[in-house]
Amino acid sequence: MKSDADHTFVRRMEQLVEMAGGRGQLAAKSGLSRSVIDKYLQGASEPSRPRLVALAGAGPVSVAWLATGKGEMSAEPRAADDDGAHELDKWLFSRVIDGIRRTYEKVGGRLQTVNEVELGLEMYHRIVAVAETQDEQRGALLMALDQLERELLEKGRRAASGKQSA
Repeated sequence: MKSDADHTFVRRMEQLVEMAGGRGQLAAKSGLSRSVIDKYLQGASEPSRPRLVALAGAGPVSVAWLATGKGEMSAEPRAADDDGAHELDKWLFSRVIDGIRRTYEKVGGRLQTVNEVELGLEMYHRIVAVAETQDEQRGALLMALDQLERELLEKGRRAASGKQSA
C-alpha cells in the first residue's frame, strides 16, 4: 500500500507533466525516458537526486517542492528587487555560454550569437532556479549541457534518417 507521501509525490509529478506539456515532453526536457517518467507517475519508483534535479529543471519547479511538497512550487526567477535590477552572476553565465559553444562544436553544429545568448539566458535562469551554491551550479550546468548534447545528437539522427528515406 502506498503512503501519503507516495501519493503526494505522484500528484506533484502529475502537475509537472502538465506544466511540461505531457509525458513525452517532460521526458525530452529532462533527458529521462518515458518509461522512467511513467514509473514515477505510477508510484512504482522515486527519482535519484540527479534525476530529481533534471525533472525540476524541466518544469521548471523547485527541487525542494518536487521532492517534499514544501516551499514554493515555481523555480522561475523571482521578480526584480525594488530597484528593478537582478545581479547577473558573470562567472556562471560565462561558463554557460562557453559550455553551449563547446557542446555545439562537439556535435558539429553552429548557433547564431543571438540564439546563443537566448539559450544561455534560459539555461542560466534554470540553473540559478535549482542550484544555490557554486558546486550545485556546476553540477546543474553539466547536466544541462549533457541534455543539450543529447537533444542535438537526436536532431541530427532524425535529420539524417529523414534524408535517407527521401
